[in-house]
Amino acid sequence: MMRWIVEQGIDDVPLVPAAVIYDLPYAKGSPPPDAALAYTACLAANAGPVPEGNVGAGAGATAGKIYGTPMKSGLGTASLCIPGGPVVAALVVVNPVGDIWCGGRIVVGALRPDGTFVNQTHAMLAGVPSPHLQTMATTIAVVATNARLTKAEANRVAMLAEDGMARAISPDHTQSDGDIIFCLALGSYTSNLTSDELVTLVGTAAAVVLEEAIVRGALAAQ
Repeated sequence: MMRWIVEQGIDDVPLVPAAVIYDLPYAKGSPPPDAALAYTACLAANAGPVPEGNVGAGAGATAGKIYGTPMKSGLGTASLCIPGGPVVAALVVVNPVGDIWCGGRIVVGALRPDGTFVNQTHAMLAGVPSPHLQTMATTIAVVATNARLTKAEANRVAMLAEDGMARAISPDHTQSDGDIIFCLALGSYTSNLTSDELVTLVGTAAAVVLEEAIVRGALAAQ
């Protein structure tokens, strides 16, 4: 990615943040990411809709790891064009220890032998012991907008976007999760809103699209 950025004349010495999920037990047969794959991904960035489900960085993702048997999860996307405002989008690799919730019910998560969901939050609060409490997991997300944001404002948007992760995953941000959310601001959209109003608007939208992307990524892997 750094090589591609330099070739485009964007930056002479680019800094590229990175994060990984713990997926080796479930990504058997998938090639490990390397510089060549990253460069190819940059070249294909504008090639069309992003595939969702058990692909790419989500190839080895699972959900529902504390109690029962985890289900496959994956890569999800969602976007929202605010009327008269900026576009806000999310891309997420869904790999939590928790269950995925949508519409007040579990849609992907830990399974009992009979194929029903455990509801790990209830099990945990009921004091049910778990043999998998130390399982390593990570949900990685990127929220992006064409709004113009400062570094501090982008950080705030990432914090607001976390609400979407908490709505879609339960239990969330456990000691076994290494979750992170990056925020990208392209700056091509200018607004008459105050900075506080813009951050609140974009951050609220980011939470909505991140919640949707998490559900989409998990369901697309089934």
